[in-house]
Amino acid sequence: MKRDHAPTSRTWRAKPDLQFLQLLLVVVLLVGGTAIGTNADVIQINPTDDSFVESSLPAMNFGSSAGLYVGDAQPSAPNSIARSYLKFDLSSLPAGAAIDTATLHMYNNVMYYPAVSVGAHFLSNDGWTEGGITWSNAPTGYNASPTALETISMTVWTSWDVSPDVQAEWAGDGVYSVVMKEPAADEGADGNYVLFNSKDDPHPSARPYLRISYSPDTALEGMRSSWAVIKAMFN
Repeated sequence: MKRDHAPTSRTWRAKPDLQFLQLLLVVVLLVGGTAIGTNADVIQINPTDDSFVESSLPAMNFGSSAGLYVGDAQPSAPNSIARSYLKFDLSSLPAGAAIDTATLHMYNNVMYYPAVSVGAHFLSNDGWTEGGITWSNAPTGYNASPTALETISMTVWTSWDVSPDVQAEWAGDGVYSVVMKEPAADEGADGNYVLFNSKDDPHPSARPYLRISYSPDTALEGMRSSWAVIKAMFN
């Protein structure tokens, strides 16, 4: 005789068990549990504004120029000084992201030898625009000491580690401005200069950019990945 088997409780208990585990996961993660780690992501951001200013041409704007001068860009003018300004909008980063590293990359296509030292100076004033900035009205409240200083002696891509400045602005207004300049002792005195490509360079791959490595919101991403694993176990 064929024996009828009583239904087990496994089928009808699966859904309540899954709901219980979901609730437990939420409590653990929100109350202070350790989220599952996620790999860092990378994003590249081009400037929204960039321009250089020139002391020997104090009222002239160079916002549409394809180049960004730093150093003595007008050798015929005594004590000539050129500085470059760049501004970046960080809003393309996902909400809740934690910035691990941020490096500014610029390519110089002209080099007046023997070498030029260029510092990246944090600028808290984001009110300038590339179409309006001149030597006469350029913000001067940048940090006296550069966040990073690099010496350039050939036409090459150069990068500056500006992580602390970008991290601070991401936690602040979400806009990062920087002034690229020679050390004070060299400005207008050494006769050297470097010409970087601007965001208006005809070749997109040669334009300046911020390279940001960041971690997503670890609690949220950990919850999502953990929940996906749990759901798969009960399918």
